[in-house]
Amino acid sequence: MPELRSPRPTSARPTPKRAGGFSIGHIFGIDIRAHFSVLLIFGLIAYSLASYTFPGWHPNWGVGMNWSLALATAMLFFASLLAHELAHSLVAKWKGIEIDRITLFLFGGVAELKSEPKTAGVEFMIAIAGPAMSALIGLVSIAIASVFVGPDFVQRVTEDPAAAMKTVGA
Repeated sequence: MPELRSPRPTSARPTPKRAGGFSIGHIFGIDIRAHFSVLLIFGLIAYSLASYTFPGWHPNWGVGMNWSLALATAMLFFASLLAHELAHSLVAKWKGIEIDRITLFLFGGVAELKSEPKTAGVEFMIAIAGPAMSALIGLVSIAIASVFVGPDFVQRVTEDPAAAMKTVGA
């Protein structure tokens, strides 16, 4: 009888095609990489914010202010994406799983584990860590906005999240 094999290789190491991109550093001993597609998304986010969103919200701001804040916002977006992936990775490390790298790319990011979780419970903990971090970032952002923008903003966001998403173009 032929041996049954998983369609995934036993090694969770990426293929050369998936490993593309460039290193942007190490955090907690984890290699952080960015695929070249990140540059495209970073540019599109910054361009959209600087050319359309911020001028619409603040017509009295100059081009320099729009672009400065657009670039900062794009960086914060990718920092939040990295925090999401780091949360997955740190829980995996806590549970004894080695992390090969984190790669940010066009559609988000991936924490590449060197082995599979041993139980469904561990897999669930690793899986939920990223969304939990994203929720925490959202709550902290709302708290900061309430201090700097005011409670009216927070009330609008919490009463009608769909309208808030429409406001930011999502």
